[in-house]
Amino acid sequence: MADIYSQLLQTLQNRPTAPNPNIPVNNPAGAVSNMQRRIESTGRTAPAYSRPLSALMWTLELMERPRYAIANVARDLTDADPTNNRIQDLGRTIVEGLAARDKGSFRDVMQNLGVENKRALGIGGFVGDILLNPITFNLSTHQDTT
Repeated sequence: MADIYSQLLQTLQNRPTAPNPNIPVNNPAGAVSNMQRRIESTGRTAPAYSRPLSALMWTLELMERPRYAIANVARDLTDADPTNNRIQDLGRTIVEGLAARDKGSFRDVMQNLGVENKRALGIGGFVGDILLNPITFNLSTHQDTT
């Protein structure tokens, strides 16, 4: 019995103190980065991994798309480039926002207007994003008919 105990004690003392970085433990993102490192070590290019959105985040992203479209139009109208002000370009800008390929914010609009203070950009961008979001007015105009 003492022999088994001494073997177990010796095994525990000789084990490595740091976990092996190539064996992730219950970490899906670590498994993906490990696989990418292994692929790149062979000289090939590993594919990029983008984490899929959860159902809640997908729904919130979908609800933000009208705001992206409005912020993109406001950004293009306030920037210094006069070629963005054509109807065709504004239509493209709306489509880019609704497709979430260009996620504009009213912070960008404020930067185009010359605001440089970080705090003012943050607060003003937040207020613009809330007040000029069509979802804000759609949800707040519901009237109880009882």
